[in-house]
Amino acid sequence: MQYGLALRMYNEHNKAHQMLEQAVIAYPNSAHIEHALAVQLFILCTKTNKLTASHYLDKAVGILNKLKTLPNDKFFGEQVDMYPIITLSEGHVSILDYLDRPEEAKIFAYQYFKNIEKIERKDGSNRLTETKEKLMKYYLNGTKFDFTYR
Repeated sequence: MQYGLALRMYNEHNKAHQMLEQAVIAYPNSAHIEHALAVQLFILCTKTNKLTASHYLDKAVGILNKLKTLPNDKFFGEQVDMYPIITLSEGHVSILDYLDRPEEAKIFAYQYFKNIEKIERKDGSNRLTETKEKLMKYYLNGTKFDFTYR
């Protein structure tokens, strides 16, 4: 995984994707590796044709939908990790917009906004609030935002 992330840092996105795919095969139950792969797939969406980008988008969304409900019990007991929903919502909406599918993006922005609102009532954070605000602005007036990975 670390090698894949290092390749990403140097903008070697196709090689990073290959390394992260291999890491998932080697460690199939690692939420961290799967999350890193999903982020890489979102990045690749902006660097390929629309058909391939749609495939990458579907795969990333599938990975993150699975991860967003897993408890992060190694560190936080039953608390659900908030980063998959943040990555999922920001990545999905911004890539749909990038692929010229703004109406679909607005529908998902609203759905993710509502999901994050529920999470925020239990486990609030500045990062969740930031994402929720981006989604609300996109849904209400189409204010675009870039997918940023941290």
